[in-house]
Amino acid sequence: MESSGTSLESLKGSYNEIISRTGLKDSDAVKTNRVYVTSGAINGGIPSVVGDLYYAKLAHPDLFEDIDPVIVYQELMKNFFEIELKGEGLIYPEV
Repeated sequence: MESSGTSLESLKGSYNEIISRTGLKDSDAVKTNRVYVTSGAINGGIPSVVGDLYYAKLAHPDLFEDIDPVIVYQELMKNFFEIELKGEGLIYPEV
């Protein structure tokens, strides 16, 4: 998990560091490309619902294929906090 306001480049860097760790690089998750890094911006408080949506899509992509967590995040931030966001840098790799 990364801190709030994380850039996509930072998430990529964390991802690459994680998948190259000695204890993980030979794991099934790394071998099958099932490692994801999420921003701390969507893992706590009101925006945590967006993190939950990403986790739901990862666990059951067929059940949540019509849900776009980026749009939910943008609408949440605009409607509740009056902040316009692009929704980049929330998860890597993108779901």
